Parts: sequence; C-alpha cells; structure tokens
Amino acid sequence: MRGCFVHALWGDDAIPNFDQVLDEVRWAVEQPFQPEPILWYAYGEANRDLLAGLGVKSVMLDPEPFCRFGLDATDRSIHYNTIRHGSTMWRMKYPAIRDTLTRFQDCVWLDLDVVLTAPLPAGFWDRLREGQPFQCTLQQNHRRRAGWRPDDNEPRKTPCGNLIYFRGLEAIDRLLALYEQYPTEWDLT
Repeated sequence: MRGCFVHALWGDDAIPNFDQVLDEVRWAVEQPFQPEPILWYAYGEANRDLLAGLGVKSVMLDPEPFCRFGLDATDRSIHYNTIRHGSTMWRMKYPAIRDTLTRFQDCVWLDLDVVLTAPLPAGFWDRLREGQPFQCTLQQNHRRRAGWRPDDNEPRKTPCGNLIYFRGLEAIDRLLALYEQYPTEWDLT
C-alpha cells in the first residue's frame, strides 16, 4: 500500500496566535497542488467542525483541543498557553502519524505551512523508501544550541518537524515510549 500525507489541527483561542493557525489551515486547503492521499486529523470538536466547513473530512483524535499527556489536561497555562510546550509541538503530531501508519505503509507529516509547489515527482514514495524509516529536514539557527556537540563553532543543525517521513510503526512507537518513560524531560517549562 502506498504512502500517505498527514496534517493535524489542534489548539483553541487560548493560544495567542490561534487566528494565524486557522489562516494557515484555510491557506493549506486552498493550495492548487494537494498531496494525495492525505489524512487530516483534529483535536477538538470545534477544530473538526472547522475542517468540515472547509470541505475537509478529518479523524478526531480527542474531543479536547490538545493532546492529553497523562498530566492535568485542563491546565493550559503552563507555557505560551499550551500544554507542555516544548515537547508539545512534536508530541501533538505523533498520534496522527501513528494512526496513519496503521492504515498505510509509510507517511509524510506536513506542517500546515508546508505545501507542494508542483505535482509530486514520479517515484516519490519509492525514493523515500530507499532511505531510513525516519527522515526529517534539518534547520540551522544561530541562537539554537545543539548541546550534544562538543565544538560550539560547528553549524547548529537540529531536526525540524515541518516535514517528517516515517515508515512502519517501530520508530513512532519508540518515540511514544520515550514520552511515556520521560514525560517531562523535554519540556521548556
């Protein structure tokens, strides 16, 4: 079975820039080149309804607008009005990715601001399958510190979560297990 692209919408107006997030959703839906097949996921009934109003069928992951991490899901004021900011921006993606991988052999997560500018090339999925089962883009930032590097003068390249490729359940299950094992280790709070 071929691969699938994944989008998800989470959050609510407790996030200061949530209007911008909703603008990104509308913008992503209106793009002329849509990746296919694509699965949309929603956290929260309001987000599912918003997607439906845009003509997008989605799978609701949770009736709450945020992923539940095993802590008090009602406390959204920890950092930037988002539950467990830091790991949150990655962790929110993982249930959608995992569900997609139960339906498809592999998938590519796309942040809402990542769109196709042309049709996919022939052999796109075959090319990804030649590489590792987990692949993502790298970002470089002068202020970001890659603490595991002994030489601070090296380029600071870290994984960027805007486009992530997964094949099979092993890598995503390992990441989810790490979150269970170390539930607050990567938070910025």
